[in-house]
Amino acid sequence: MALVKCRRCGTNMLSDAATCPGCGAPVARGMSTKKVLLLVFGGLGMCLVGTCLLGVVGMALKKGGSAQAPAGPVKYMMIGSLLSEYRDNELRANPSPVEEGVQPREWR
Repeated sequence: MALVKCRRCGTNMLSDAATCPGCGAPVARGMSTKKVLLLVFGGLGMCLVGTCLLGVVGMALKKGGSAQAPAGPVKYMMIGSLLSEYRDNELRANPSPVEEGVQPREWR
């Protein structure tokens, strides 16, 4: 319970009073329309600014990142060519698999 001034006559009164003792004016309860609008538009503005900042940071990270896919047409390979490429790489890594007891495997 604090003392507040009446908006109409300026008389000091208790904050929980229903009416002003000097002029009988009703005491406004709750938030004013101006405060509500300020909160709503302020919150929307903060969301907009935050979204823009996240977009700018995301684009900066995307441009500066080194793990980007090459910007060319995608090449499609048949599974057979992938398997033969794998076999060739294995043979280059270990040219004599028979010496270690591993038999070379034929791919179809």
